[in-house]
Amino acid sequence: MQIQKKYRRRGVLQMKRFLSFKSLSVLAVIAVLIYFINPFGLSGKNTAGAIANKYTQMSVDTFEITVSCSGTVTALSSVDVKSRVGGTVEYLTLMEGDFVNKNDLVANIDKRNILLKVKQNETDLKAARAQLEKSKIGYAIDRKTYANDLKRTQANANLSHSNLNLMQKGSRPEELSQGEAQVELAQANFENSRKTYNRNKELFTKNLVSQSAMDSARANMDVSAAQLKSAEEKFNLLKQGYQNEEIQKAQAQYEVSLCAVEDAIYKIESLKVREQEIKNLESTVEKMDIIHQDALEQLKDTTVLAPISGVVTQKWVDAGGIITSGISSVTSGTNIITLSDMSEIKIKANVDETDIHKLLPDLPTRVKLDAYQKRTFMAKLSSIGPRVYLKENVPVIDITLDLLEGSGEVKVGMTADAEIVIASVPNAKLVPNDSVIERGGKHFVRMENGGDKKAELRPIKVGLSNGDVTVLLEGLKENERFYTGEALKAIKETSAAAKPGMPILGRPPGTRSTRSGGTK
Repeated sequence: MQIQKKYRRRGVLQMKRFLSFKSLSVLAVIAVLIYFINPFGLSGKNTAGAIANKYTQMSVDTFEITVSCSGTVTALSSVDVKSRVGGTVEYLTLMEGDFVNKNDLVANIDKRNILLKVKQNETDLKAARAQLEKSKIGYAIDRKTYANDLKRTQANANLSHSNLNLMQKGSRPEELSQGEAQVELAQANFENSRKTYNRNKELFTKNLVSQSAMDSARANMDVSAAQLKSAEEKFNLLKQGYQNEEIQKAQAQYEVSLCAVEDAIYKIESLKVREQEIKNLESTVEKMDIIHQDALEQLKDTTVLAPISGVVTQKWVDAGGIITSGISSVTSGTNIITLSDMSEIKIKANVDETDIHKLLPDLPTRVKLDAYQKRTFMAKLSSIGPRVYLKENVPVIDITLDLLEGSGEVKVGMTADAEIVIASVPNAKLVPNDSVIERGGKHFVRMENGGDKKAELRPIKVGLSNGDVTVLLEGLKENERFYTGEALKAIKETSAAAKPGMPILGRPPGTRSTRSGGTK
């Protein structure tokens, strides 16, 4: 009896389970049919939440393909103005924002120490030049004197040697005649040289001849006098005849004259040492002059002038501050001000390397600045960098934009967001990308259904497309409405649920079916 009750209860439970499963299956089929009649439920709303703007229509507007980038506003050129000398800034009145013309005064640096150095250098250089001039004059006088001495001693030596030869050979009548003629000739030469000397002496007192001309005339007179004396002695010896004692005396005189020649030659050779001393003095004067010129340049550099015309975009020091020299290297020295040439305003930015092939010089660009969020400034692409580099592990390339307006308002350092217009189609017919279904290389839109009528899948022809809209070439009329966004997605999901295993009717351009694991 208990066993029968047990099996009876089990049968009732199985029957209830069967009826419950059958009821659920029937309800599921009814729900699918209702969804096909109205995909958004009996109330016209998505059961998972309301879908707003489920229909759209084509619009007419300017179609664009753009490349976006961010960057910073820069000037045409910027220069950090430094001083070539260090010291205390005595004068600096410029403020940030002031405009400065090229070669205008920027600052004055304390010049007192440099002035002292300049004066000391001038004194030392003057003394060195005076010493050099004195050495040159003394050298020139001694050189002339030694040259005349050599000439005179050589003449005396030649005469002494000639007299000695005559004494050793004895006298002949023809020698007496020659001796007398030589005396007469020597006498005439002496008279001429004496007249020349006296004439030059008189002219010298009137500053009509130079000292060197006087010296030369005196030397010629001395030589001619010595030649006359020698000729007379020689002639007298020829007339008197020669004794052994006279010959020995002539021999001694000849040897003395040779010693005088050697002494004159030695003095001339010693002038080489004087020549080297003069060269050393010239080198010293040259070095001292370089040091002096450098000090004068430093004195000039205490006045700092603007290297370019521009706006003071940064002031680094004030009057009274101490700065260091900026000539040892590019990075050394204290900046006084930064001058920026604002005649052209640039934007330095970078773009992803995948966009490089799209870029060309002079492409129009729209710029938004954080400081002027409600305004759009026009610019153009002016240059593209030569190399790709990593920025935050992303390959990018530098670009430069020329801002075409806002020169009086835009400031260096502002943050800029730019859109470079790669392509533009005015008055284009546009449809949203999430309304276009792509299937088999063709494109469609799902038209709005009327009443019980099933939504039409209409073919269309499309052109260019960007991340948001696609250019419509043909297939739609004005004011015709079609599904878009979540509404179109809901239809495809419902279609897939109603016919499991069947392919989805279509998908927007550039997307892949979720069956293959792809994402938009």
